[in-house]
Amino acid sequence: MDTPDEAVDAAPRISGVDRARVRQTFEVRFTVERMCSDYLAIYRSRKEGTTNALGSQNKRAKNTAIKNTAMMTMST
Repeated sequence: MDTPDEAVDAAPRISGVDRARVRQTFEVRFTVERMCSDYLAIYRSRKEGTTNALGSQNKRAKNTAIKNTAMMTMST
């Protein structure tokens, strides 16, 4: 979701969310190693004056979220 309106529209589908899958995805995406790596990439990009240090990772995360949402929608 990219806007508050999209979040509001998605709210009724929350009961279709597989909590175990959400937890599994969280544990993969938010490990200590991953978070540290992401922060270091941001700090390095700021130091070098570049932007979008996490562009490819954010794109993968968004694509995964879209795929998971589509799967949940199809299962309800």
